[in-house]
Amino acid sequence: MPEPRGVAVDRDEVFEHIAYHRDQMDLMSERLHEMIAEPLTTEQAIAAMSLLAGLSDNSAQYWLAVTTVKGYRSDLLRQGRAEFFVREHACWWHAP
Repeated sequence: MPEPRGVAVDRDEVFEHIAYHRDQMDLMSERLHEMIAEPLTTEQAIAAMSLLAGLSDNSAQYWLAVTTVKGYRSDLLRQGRAEFFVREHACWWHAP
């Protein structure tokens, strides 16, 4: 049986980790918003965010990026900070 790889942390450290990851999520959302100052297709946004995050060029990380970008994009749309349109059978996003 493999050994556990996790490390127990105390309560204060848990909140530090939570704050760090929330900050990272806010940062990525802001980067996506900046990127769509000029219209991008969904695929272009996925590729740009993957590069920014330092993801590997493989199918598992591609699908991670797809779901992540679509989640951020939906939040931006809900907040009125993004709009989309269809051109040449592709979905394009931009910041109004």
